[in-house]
Amino acid sequence: MKKQNLVIFSSIFLILLFALGVYVYKSQQAKKIGFMAREYASTFVRNHSPTIGSDDAKVYLVKFSDPACETCSAFHPFVKKLMKDNPGKIKLIRDIVNSCV
Repeated sequence: MKKQNLVIFSSIFLILLFALGVYVYKSQQAKKIGFMAREYASTFVRNHSPTIGSDDAKVYLVKFSDPACETCSAFHPFVKKLMKDNPGKIKLIRDIVNSCV
């Protein structure tokens, strides 16, 4: 009986230790990625690009589009729905390009 309890408690302890390790790793990765996103945001957000949404939004969606492109036209309703479903959470930056590839 004692050996069975030892195995059960050891298993629970190892599972909890693993879960803690995963949590610490993911939080460190989120901090690293968040820092990189803030540092390189100026690469995608240009002063002349029209923007829609809150300036306080944590998510920036950069939409490169060509008004003559059928794929860009088909994608537009999905972007509008995404913006409507998440008011104030997303800042849409529209960057017009000459041609889609």
